[in-house]
Amino acid sequence: MEPRSVWDEGSYRLVGEPTCLYHVTTPQIAQVILRDGFKDHACEAYSPFEPLVSYPPGVWFSDMPIFGMIEYSDYFDHADEAWIRIPAMPDLLAGGEMFDVPGWFGRSWLLPAARVNILQRFEMLLHDVMAYRVKLDAGEVYGPIIVPVLHDTIQEMTDAKTKARWQAALVECT
Repeated sequence: MEPRSVWDEGSYRLVGEPTCLYHVTTPQIAQVILRDGFKDHACEAYSPFEPLVSYPPGVWFSDMPIFGMIEYSDYFDHADEAWIRIPAMPDLLAGGEMFDVPGWFGRSWLLPAARVNILQRFEMLLHDVMAYRVKLDAGEVYGPIIVPVLHDTIQEMTDAKTKARWQAALVECT
């Protein structure tokens, strides 16, 4: 089934069971993960409207590749991103905790590194992530939103090499 999104309870959601899960990180950490595997880490999250929440150790995945520096800018502090894709096996999802937070893009799972490290890990290229999200966002109730947001975010990038790479990928996908 082709992925499609719907507006539901204040945020966009993918319909159906995920076939892949996605992890966003920095390009440097992505290379370590691809070589050595994921490592559990605990984190805290906050929002202007909610108290600080502490999460147990694990690895965060979502049912769509997210742009962390855009969609979760309060939690990400890096200038470039890389994505890792794993197959979403039903028993894998049952072994983790799903978070479906209104206002966040997609559904998120906190999974133990030991469970995901037995699966093959694939790097997703920036172009592929953009193409997927542009196609996915075209089906949203309020129309495509990711392209103008990406454009504005890219304009604010200070590293010329990273900015050029992101601009080229966006041009290819639109």
